[in-house]
Amino acid sequence: MFDSLAVAAANARGAGAVAGWARVENAACARRLSEIADVLEARVSADGSAEREQWCIDNWDAVAAEVSAAQNVSPGVASHQVELALALRERLPRVAEAFAAGDLSYRLVNAIVYRTALIGDRAAEIGRASC
Repeated sequence: MFDSLAVAAANARGAGAVAGWARVENAACARRLSEIADVLEARVSADGSAEREQWCIDNWDAVAAEVSAAQNVSPGVASHQVELALALRERLPRVAEAFAAGDLSYRLVNAIVYRTALIGDRAAEIGRASC
């Protein structure tokens, strides 16, 4: 899907090109966050992972440090991205799908994640609650 978005953006002109490249950027960001979630999942599922939960540097901080170094951002920014990645993977998979399609921006996804953080009803969270 990402490649088809890039081709469409490259063939567009004017405002259509701007919109196309914005979708490519959104899809790329979604892909990056998905990879961050994969790194966290690998660390948590590794042998001896449970023992590291009480260390000064636990799995979360180790992943944040790795992401921080990979992107040349602060550990705080990286930790925030790990939090978003985990929320998209575990709590908001349909939002993650729309983000991967390029339909949602990073800022909108960030707002959705944080504004739904306190929802306790799992059915409401994934859109199955009746109104």
